[in-house]
Amino acid sequence: MTEIIGTDAGDARITWHRARKPRLVLAVSHGAGGGIGARDLVALAKTLPAHGVSVALVEQPWRVAGKKVAPAPKTLDVGWRGLWPALAAPGLPVISGGRSAGARVACRTAVELGARAVLALSFPLHPPGKPEKSR
Repeated sequence: MTEIIGTDAGDARITWHRARKPRLVLAVSHGAGGGIGARDLVALAKTLPAHGVSVALVEQPWRVAGKKVAPAPKTLDVGWRGLWPALAAPGLPVISGGRSAGARVACRTAVELGARAVLALSFPLHPPGKPEKSR
């Protein structure tokens, strides 16, 4: 099931892969250079529902609008905050996650939104060639 959620950053799209008897929701978003078709996100969506985890693959508003370049982190966070009520609507604990830039959004907003945990995939801890600088 796919749904469009209006946010202050534009429309986001959630593609649900629901568990028959869900215990929690895993919400994951794509990185700046890819979409929800990334192999690791697809693997989560195929595997976890059989284990009681409903998976919500989230396409950020900039991607839904067809833009090629992600906006500033603040704008990414606005989109994530705006769709959070739809992720939490089933009344289940929500794990906030993402791939690369999506993981950074999840980390920045997790406490504020009440995420039960964070899943960071393909998450660069340091910018390329700058191990002294942390993200």
